Amino acid sequence: MFYVERSVRYMFPERLFNYVGYYYLHLRNGVWPKMLNLKKPFSFNEKIIWLKLNHKVPNATELCDKYRVRSFVKDKIGEKHLVPLIDCFDNVDQVHIDKLPDSFVLKPNHGSGYVIVVPSKKKLKTRDIIAIKKRLREWMETDYYKWGKSYEYKGIRRRILCEIYLESSTEKPLLDYKVHCFGGEPQLIQVDFDRFSRHTRKFYDLNWNVTPFSTLYPLSNKDVSKPDRLDQMLIYARKLSEGLIYSRIDFYIYNGQIYFGEITLHHGGGFEPFVPQEFDLILGRMIKLPI
Repeated sequence: MFYVERSVRYMFPERLFNYVGYYYLHLRNGVWPKMLNLKKPFSFNEKIIWLKLNHKVPNATELCDKYRVRSFVKDKIGEKHLVPLIDCFDNVDQVHIDKLPDSFVLKPNHGSGYVIVVPSKKKLKTRDIIAIKKRLREWMETDYYKWGKSYEYKGIRRRILCEIYLESSTEKPLLDYKVHCFGGEPQLIQVDFDRFSRHTRKFYDLNWNVTPFSTLYPLSNKDVSKPDRLDQMLIYARKLSEGLIYSRIDFYIYNGQIYFGEITLHHGGGFEPFVPQEFDLILGRMIKLPI
């Protein structure tokens, strides 16, 4: 099924794919979409798609390459904020799980959402290792630009990163703080819950007040306290988003240390439905396009 979907995605021209993706994801989630207007974009999603098609960030490929961005982050906020790298592989055959530590994370550098977390390889069975290798091979054979039609992934040299596992538990999960920046200024912090089961999310303003909307996934009934190092995280987000019309800068906090996650230039590809929909327009006003 993966290969069928990939073949279908590859066939679509860039502009048509963005139109289809926008309408499809809204309708699949039971939200009737407003007509997509890319000539006079007003909403958040319209402006994100407009940026994908019309505004090329000069170093976009570096920012979205999970290997090369490490140098960028090191220069901007310091090496201590990078998740330690165990190894880097050019192909799946170089990944020898028996030679890796008991816990680790594997992620290709050329896509989004591609991650395999192994809290303990002692618990892996032979079929699990086969499945990991199969998934890695599928990802490494995928041209993520053709898959999602976001220009920043075009031409990335594909690698597999092996990072240390930042331990978490059901009682105290490792949270991913996604800082939405507009014109280089943080405005919202997104927190996702139960990503691998009943995925929900919540958006907070800079004073850690809950905002009454969500995108794609339901608004969570869970809550999380304001992180102790939020102010410092926002300083780092400003540095990493400097000069960008819009970006999302992701961080983790582990044992009191802020770790960089990734930089996203086009949140959700511009496809994610807002509930309530009025917030698509409210956030859209925060993006100042160069037109």
